[in-house]
Amino acid sequence: MNIILYISLTSYLLLFFSTCSADLLPISLTQWYQRSDIIHRHEYKHSFCAPKLTLGRDSRIAFWRYGGDAIATQDSLRIVPSIRSRQGFVWNEQKLTIKDWEIDMALRVSGRLRQGADGMAIWLTEQQMGRGPVFGSSDVWNGIGIMLDSFDNDALKDNPKIQLVINDGTHRYDHQLDGKSDELSSCMKDYRNQPYAVRIKIIKADDVLQIWVHSGYNLNPGYEDYDLCLQSILPVFTFTEGYLGVTAATGGLSDDHDVMCFTLHSLKQLESGPNSEINQNASSEEDSVRERVSKLYEEFDREFSERRTRYQEEHPDTRNEYLLEDFEINVESKLKLLLERQEGIIRELLSTKAAISSTDTNILSSISRDIKNLEHRINDAKQDGISSESQGSFHEVNRQVKSLQDSVNELRSNMDRTLTQLVVAFGELKQKPVSSEHAASVQCTGCIGFWTVFLLLCFHLLVFSCFMACLKMKENRQKKYF
Repeated sequence: MNIILYISLTSYLLLFFSTCSADLLPISLTQWYQRSDIIHRHEYKHSFCAPKLTLGRDSRIAFWRYGGDAIATQDSLRIVPSIRSRQGFVWNEQKLTIKDWEIDMALRVSGRLRQGADGMAIWLTEQQMGRGPVFGSSDVWNGIGIMLDSFDNDALKDNPKIQLVINDGTHRYDHQLDGKSDELSSCMKDYRNQPYAVRIKIIKADDVLQIWVHSGYNLNPGYEDYDLCLQSILPVFTFTEGYLGVTAATGGLSDDHDVMCFTLHSLKQLESGPNSEINQNASSEEDSVRERVSKLYEEFDREFSERRTRYQEEHPDTRNEYLLEDFEINVESKLKLLLERQEGIIRELLSTKAAISSTDTNILSSISRDIKNLEHRINDAKQDGISSESQGSFHEVNRQVKSLQDSVNELRSNMDRTLTQLVVAFGELKQKPVSSEHAASVQCTGCIGFWTVFLLLCFHLLVFSCFMACLKMKENRQKKYF
């Protein structure tokens, strides 16, 4: 109880004495980013962002260390998966010593159930903490903790919520009461199962901390789409220099906790008064350097254009020496390679067609001879007085042979038709010029692969085997009757 009174008195005193420096804090994000007296500098050693979030085969993140059940990919860092009783963390290996800063974070918390657990926490602590019961981290720390609490432990129906919690390292976080004893401020925000990533901006300036939240209902939010979640004055004893970290945990319920981007910018306000003249002089010098460089570039570009035009006029014969093939783009080379392979496939198909045609001719001629011999034998058998049952058997064999002959003719006609279509399609592709505008949109829809040719050959061999089996059966029956 004494700690709560002490925190309250300290907050009121800081609110009274910090009015002179409160002009650094934003009233709205649109006005905040339109101010010319605030310098935002990206601190890459305290940031990570997709795509290409990881480095190397071991999926390292530059200047960061993750562990537990965290999974790092090129697109996001999954602090903890949607599996029960899991914990994950990521900690910055570089100590943050900047007084005023801004964190822009893109995250996604998603689960299959209406209610999730446990939540996620953003830390700024004196030391990198180990795993523990408070959203995957220790329940005793010295610094700031921003909790995204998904589960309602105290049954007050105020979850999911975002809360600002401080601790001086002397007492434990009361997880069953959702940290009410150490809470400075909080707001209810439904950040679970949103269509797009939820974005959080944390701004710390002049010992005052603001949290702006975009709920993730559109893909590219503007500054006017952010809502002020909370604003609080940090107590005097709050440790504001240390290590940044993000942890998450699941309990009886589970959610996927993903972080796509975590960027930090240092804030610096340009001084007014005597130092403003120095800033103006520095800006004027930068403008003069920029103008001088732009003039030099314009002069160089103009001189190069004149020299190129003069060379083309003096050497008109060398204008066509540079062939397009030497500078063709990768898509065109791939397309030409594809057409060459198609041409090779069609040549193979034509040779296969010739072989099949010769084989079919031999087979059909042998079938015709066998049919004629069979008819002569049937006629001779009729003259010799063979029974009607034997004649029916001969007619049945004759019918089967004719049906097999029709199947072979149909297969041959289908092969001829397919090859004709392929040759026509390849001719149309070959007549069309290759251009860089439509080369990328050409798709290999008329290609016939190795397996297609292989299946056609297998089908033909199967038909040939059936024919030979029928022919052998016919010869056996002839031996039976003669």
